[in-house]
Amino acid sequence: MEMKEAQEHTRNVGKGLKQWDAFQRVTDLLEEAGEVAAEVKAINGMKQRKGSREALALELADTLYSIMAIANYYDIDLESVFKAKVDKYTQRFSKEATK
Repeated sequence: MEMKEAQEHTRNVGKGLKQWDAFQRVTDLLEEAGEVAAEVKAINGMKQRKGSREALALELADTLYSIMAIANYYDIDLESVFKAKVDKYTQRFSKEATK
């Protein structure tokens, strides 16, 4: 699935339901990021329970969904900005590698 398609799919998931405002979306993202952190800690033996890559993958997907929902709220084309950002990192890191 391409990012534009994923973003559109995210947009369609909640159609007909009461939409969250920006603050609710951001707090949901922070909650999901905390769940990613907890799973990473569990995988690395820093929690009493054992973590798994499968659980981490699901938490990362939740986080990605939250990011796309925020982007949709503000009508941001993530695919375009993400590509531009990765291109910028590529240029910066290639310059650093040649130093």
